[in-house]
Amino acid sequence: YFGEYQFAERFQNIKDFTITVGASGQYSNSEAELYAGNEDSSGVNSSVNAALYIQVDKKFWNRLNLNGGMRGEYFSVNRKDTIIRPVFRIGASSELWREGFIRASFGEGFRFPTIAERYITTTVGGLPIVANPDIQPERSWATELGIKQGIKMGKFLGYIDVAGFWQEYDNFVEFNVGSFQRPAVAPFYGLAFKSVNTGPAMVRGVDASILGNGQFTDYFGLNIILGYTFSRPESKDPTYVYAHDLDGNDLNQLSTASSMLLNEDGTPTSADTAAYLAFPVLKYRFEHLVNADVELVFKILKKYKLSIGGTYR
Repeated sequence: YFGEYQFAERFQNIKDFTITVGASGQYSNSEAELYAGNEDSSGVNSSVNAALYIQVDKKFWNRLNLNGGMRGEYFSVNRKDTIIRPVFRIGASSELWREGFIRASFGEGFRFPTIAERYITTTVGGLPIVANPDIQPERSWATELGIKQGIKMGKFLGYIDVAGFWQEYDNFVEFNVGSFQRPAVAPFYGLAFKSVNTGPAMVRGVDASILGNGQFTDYFGLNIILGYTFSRPESKDPTYVYAHDLDGNDLNQLSTASSMLLNEDGTPTSADTAAYLAFPVLKYRFEHLVNADVELVFKILKKYKLSIGGTYR
């Protein structure tokens, strides 16, 4: 169940000044054997998320837009774990020259673990997935600096957008494997997956894209979206011990990466380990992401249109 009320006021006696305030609430109730890893093994779980927020927007000199806001978040799962957290954001954008825009922003994030991350208990392909009722929320901050430029080449109109971004996490939540299951029998000998807090992490990089369209003749047009993202998703402390398995072994990002070991003095045992420590990439992440969406539009007999397109990722 979800509900939200929002009220915005633009002040007539202060040019281009707007305040937006609101409240939202969400309640979820789940009954599923899949999530029977809760405290009473019933599979019945509920969660509540409520928030109050305010944002202020102001334009200066018909060029500079500033906005800032605060949101107070309330979370509760099964009426026992309750957390209240404020988060803040601020941003600015400006048109520096014709069809040329620059923007910057900073914001905080807060994510409470889902019912699935906390209480899932199942088997996939024979490999168990176990619950973690003690998993803690993630907290993060992110900043971005970007430039967007309008372009016109003949009858093609569009935008080029380039942005750099940086995001850091505390209590980063990751789906990891370890000796979490008993009894330790074949075929996996106690190995299981579980959502755990793996410590501090960061993601930084650059994103570039071009999008636009052109009607080159009365019978032929083109729509195009091209994008490339380079990112460095890293653990800030790959040797941070975030958990212990049922055998008492330390678990960290290094120990759960295949063949990554340290000597007793803390030095890498191999070139692969040294390379991983230099760039401890997070699981399930990519350094390079390319996407393209191209559509050709043909007009037939002045009455019909035929579109042929393709998407690559």
